[in-house]
Amino acid sequence: VSVLYWRVASERTSSMRLSQVGLALLAAGVCLAVMLSYGGFDVDMASHHREEQQRNIRQGKAGRFDADAVPPPPMHGGEGGDVDGNDHQKPHTGDGHGDGGDSSSHSKPQRDEHREQPAAAVVGSSSDAYAAMQKQFVNDPSLATRCTLPTVRTPEEKCVPAEFRTAPTTPMLVGPKSRGETTKGMTVHPMEELLPADPRPEHLHTGPNGTVTHHPIMQVFARKTYRDRLFPDRVTEFNGVHAAAAYDCTESIDFRQYHQVRALLCEAHEGFVAAKSETVDGLFPLVDEEYMEYAMTLTTAFEAAALGRPFTYIELGARYGTWIVRAGASYRLFGGSMDKLKLLAVEGNCEWYRKMGEHVACNHLESATDLILAYAAPVSYNKVTLGDPSTYKQPRAVSLLQMIRAYEFVDLVDFDIQGFEAQTTEEDGVMELMTERVGFAHFGTHGADIEAKLLRRFQKAGWLVIYFYAGAHTKKLNHGHRCMTPFGPSVFNDGVLGFANPKFYPKLKEAQRTRPHVVQSKRRKGKGALTCYFAPEASQLLFRELDPSKVGSASPSGAEAKGPQGEAAAHPAEDSG
Repeated sequence: VSVLYWRVASERTSSMRLSQVGLALLAAGVCLAVMLSYGGFDVDMASHHREEQQRNIRQGKAGRFDADAVPPPPMHGGEGGDVDGNDHQKPHTGDGHGDGGDSSSHSKPQRDEHREQPAAAVVGSSSDAYAAMQKQFVNDPSLATRCTLPTVRTPEEKCVPAEFRTAPTTPMLVGPKSRGETTKGMTVHPMEELLPADPRPEHLHTGPNGTVTHHPIMQVFARKTYRDRLFPDRVTEFNGVHAAAAYDCTESIDFRQYHQVRALLCEAHEGFVAAKSETVDGLFPLVDEEYMEYAMTLTTAFEAAALGRPFTYIELGARYGTWIVRAGASYRLFGGSMDKLKLLAVEGNCEWYRKMGEHVACNHLESATDLILAYAAPVSYNKVTLGDPSTYKQPRAVSLLQMIRAYEFVDLVDFDIQGFEAQTTEEDGVMELMTERVGFAHFGTHGADIEAKLLRRFQKAGWLVIYFYAGAHTKKLNHGHRCMTPFGPSVFNDGVLGFANPKFYPKLKEAQRTRPHVVQSKRRKGKGALTCYFAPEASQLLFRELDPSKVGSASPSGAEAKGPQGEAAAHPAEDSG
């Protein structure tokens, strides 16, 4: 722009050149400010950063994960499937591909910059904010208008009891082979059979005999694996969590077709039912794109229970409450007090909201759970005004500010909101509040641009990247991004991103300064770099370094943290064999 102004000025009379030069300098200043504001220089120097990052890895140096040095793939369609940049700009529903999202009882919200902000957005104390959240969203007077489907309930005799028999087991680490676009025809193999022999990956999590093993938290839960009655209508997991088979196992459901761990659970359950088994051992997960989410959820729950402190878990885009129930049941299994358990789930679809209520109740977690029918989005997206019934069929949105302010400390926030992750976290004050009160954040990502924004935003706020596996952002398994994780190979259709807050995990921060990270990157047919990133020290230090003195009332009671049976709590890494 500056050059164009200069050339125009040079062709004018001398009396006009001075003003044109001034405009040229102004334009140059504006361009420079924009470039600095939006990190334009980082993009230009991506190749330099990439080389420097790889050089640091070879030399054993640690450092921040550089979102520009190993850039995620750009948005694309074609072979990649149903990726459309516009589709990712609306709040959506579901913990994955959101198969119920389009049947929502109200339309997707759009930003309203001029709308008055709800009172809860400016409430200071957690008790006042919790009361405001309960009044405005949990006990929302507009709910009856926005969701007319009846409440779903399962008779208690068809639910797994809150107390059940357990047994120690030795779960085998397995992985899937899917040759087509879906899980149809998928086979499951011991993970050692799926590893390349030459060269063997160096960053695998191995046991004493050198074979690849589960994440340490799985070894902890193997001590108390569900071994009890088979309920034909409910799929039972290792920790006693059980879901209606229809929620994931119907042939037409996305999760049965595209999520390998769900397909395994369904096929195993159907095999038990066909064999008329009386008892069943709950199944452990195989390694797929949900494995890291399992590890983060289970270990935060276990650590809170073992330390005897409160446990708070928020799930956004909850579908039927998959992860809050896994978190709550895991906390209870290891002796966590129900009085100290707080679960919050947000779902925007009426049908899944009703099923979420059933799933929570059948798993005996109602007393600890709050459910919200809304989209997780900035407050400016909300179109419902309480007390004005004429607005009750408009889109309903709840902000992270309104949720996190309701708690003194949140162990983990789980995001799977179908492309709205960036908007939800970019709201003024959100990152500051998360840095003050949240320990971990897990994201299921739905776009390369979203992945890049989240990496920059959280790192700028000082958070640590624990894992990042870029998604191919397609449902087709045979087009997914293949990564070698510390637990074996996996396909990533959605991306996964995990962040730790160093305010509460200071030793983990120190470990990331001194130990190398594993970064893999490759290019696929012009679709940009696909990234596989994992901090290897996470398996040993992750979830073990919570600083109780910085959690307020969430601090453990007593000088020595005790486990559920009164013994000193064991750390996951100490139980890994």
